[in-house]
Amino acid sequence: MKQYEYGHNFTEAFDLLNIRYNQAIYNKVIKELIKEDYSESGICYVIRKRLYYLQPFVGQHRFWGILQNEVRKNVKKVHDPYWTELNRKQKLKKKQIQRNYKNLIYSKTKHQIDKKLFTGYIYFVQGENGGAIKIGYSENVNQRIIKLQTGYPDKLILLGKFNGTYEIESKIHDELKAYNLKGEWFKPNKVVFDTMEKYIKKLGV
Repeated sequence: MKQYEYGHNFTEAFDLLNIRYNQAIYNKVIKELIKEDYSESGICYVIRKRLYYLQPFVGQHRFWGILQNEVRKNVKKVHDPYWTELNRKQKLKKKQIQRNYKNLIYSKTKHQIDKKLFTGYIYFVQGENGGAIKIGYSENVNQRIIKLQTGYPDKLILLGKFNGTYEIESKIHDELKAYNLKGEWFKPNKVVFDTMEKYIKKLGV
């Protein structure tokens, strides 16, 4: 897993290959790629992605040419139209999410909605022996609970979750502000439980 947690700049990326990055490497290899409109993040991404392919060539004269070719084959240039189109699609998706979640939240009836519009989940967790309820947002609820558990004295239990976005999380926090204790933690009030059930019925999992 090291290459995915590390290697997001030239020094770290080349370290994955056991190569000490320096000015000579920049002048010999990186400078040309930068001139061709490839970014540092893109080049580092290729090193991480193609690490096991590149490693056997380290120390060989042809290594630098192979690295450059891998960058050209596996990553898009900074000003490639792909990024403009991707940004446009992401903006449209965000607008669609905002439009649809407002309809869902304020309606008293269940709506059909494309689950692809949701970016993650809203979750409700509580200690096994009761206590405050945390209402949060995460793309990976199980991993989020594992992280929360590190600093929590009681075993955390997932009470419920449903499809959501940051906007929906904010709306729920605002809706339950009268029961807020601190941050994302709320009183274990009947209204809080009823709110969770209401959104599970509307947004599903």
